[in-house]
Amino acid sequence: MTPAHARPYTPGATYEVGRRNASPLLLVGLALMWMVAGAVCGLYLHASWTLIPVVVAVGIGVLYLRAAAGAYLRRHR
Repeated sequence: MTPAHARPYTPGATYEVGRRNASPLLLVGLALMWMVAGAVCGLYLHASWTLIPVVVAVGIGVLYLRAAAGAYLRRHR
């Protein structure tokens, strides 16, 4: 027995539960912010471990860039 407000079953349709996808522009902006943060870390940190924050910040930026590409492709299908 299904509730009266439930969606009817339609074969082949996919439903996503939860929030809408993030805007690709927002994700690109976040990616650029993290990459700039990595560049600033590389230029202004003067320690022997400077490479660690640079790699982490740029890596997070690349992950946001990948998410932006996925969001863009999902939006234009």
